[in-house]
Order: sequence, then structure tokens, then C-alpha cells
Amino acid sequence: MTMLSFLINKGANMEKQENEIKQFRILGSDVLSCKYKPTNKGKAYFTFKPLTGASNKKKFFDDAFNWFAVFVPSKDNDKIQFKLQTCHYNINNNRAAILGLLKNLKKLKSHHFDNWDLYKFLGGDEFYIYVMSQQNWEVMQ
Repeated sequence: MTMLSFLINKGANMEKQENEIKQFRILGSDVLSCKYKPTNKGKAYFTFKPLTGASNKKKFFDDAFNWFAVFVPSKDNDKIQFKLQTCHYNINNNRAAILGLLKNLKKLKSHHFDNWDLYKFLGGDEFYIYVMSQQNWEVMQ
């Protein structure tokens, strides 16, 4: 496989991953990623349907839910810090609390996400861990 065809395949896989519907099953303070089924409805499930158009908000939430799908809370920290523009969030370090934050942020208008990305939102360290895990995953495939 040539380098060009590898990059084209990688780009197509990333585009597919960004546009797919993600579903999560809520189990108390834990949230599990699960395969999307239209019949999974109610309070026990949350379905993220990618936003339409080309905006910073769409890119932010595509990246955020890709990150959230593989996020594993650290046992060392009780809280995890996020930052959006001038707002600082100090959230319990469990997947249910983070999903709640993402659901609430999704209600914001798109201008709140101008000049903002997941790297700034996660504060650098958490984003670095996410990027390294993604690179390791791609190497294993």
C-alpha cells in the first residue's frame, strides 16, 4: 500500500467516524458506548447525532464525542477540569457527569465555539492522552 492510498483510506475512515451516530447506555454514574440501534430509546440511552453544516460547533462535538467514546476516568482524580472560553468547569470524574456537561453544552449557540477546539477544552494533558491512545489504536489495526 502506498503512502498516498494509506492517507486516503485514513481520511475516509475519519470522515466516516465523524459522521456516524454514536449511542451510549447510561448505568448510574457509568456510561457505556454501544452500537447504534434506533430501538434504544428512553432515559437509559443517549444518542448523539452529528450536527449538520460546517461550523466550529460541529467539529467540536464530533471531536468531543469521539473522545468521550474512548475516555476512561482516572482513579487518581475526583474532579476533571474543562474550559470553554472564559468558563471553567470542575466536573466529577465519571462518565455520566461528563456526558451531562456535553449534553448541556450542545444547547449553546455556535458562536460560543468560535476559535475553540477540543484541545483547549480538555486543557492539553487529557487531549494528549487521547491523541496517543488513538495513535496506538491505529497502529494495532
